[in-house]
Amino acid sequence: GYDDVKWLLKRSLASERATHFLFVGPPASAKSLILMELERLEGAYYAVGSGASKAGLRQLLLDLDPRILLVDELDKVRTVKDYAVLLSLMESGVVAETLYKRHRKATRSTRVFAAANEDEDLTPELISRFVRLRFRPYTVADFLVIADRVLVDREGVEPDLAQAIA
Repeated sequence: GYDDVKWLLKRSLASERATHFLFVGPPASAKSLILMELERLEGAYYAVGSGASKAGLRQLLLDLDPRILLVDELDKVRTVKDYAVLLSLMESGVVAETLYKRHRKATRSTRVFAAANEDEDLTPELISRFVRLRFRPYTVADFLVIADRVLVDREGVEPDLAQAIA
């Protein structure tokens, strides 16, 4: 499903200009699945908001220079301070670290794709850096079609058995 979203993401990835996307919707609406598919792209790195800190994200950005940063559960990031590295990256591309007797600064052209169940608790300055895409929950009919397709295409299950499982 979500052919319109896939088309938009494909166009964005082909563009020279980095555009950042936030997928917002209820659980089981395919936000994480799309992030997992994007993770298959070269230079993509996946993080979970509840386990991501400002220091960890900064280290990843400085050391690995990812082309794509995927943040699932962005609404579960612990503190507003942990958003600081994302804010700087998405606004100017600058990632900086200042420690005792050590300073590192780099410019990155990393694209950020994130997912959240809700966006009400995200700060306005963070939301302003994203193109927000709203995801609706799957209907039963949607689920059956997608489950069947995944079982046949990815898992190699016979079509009749895939329909029975779905």
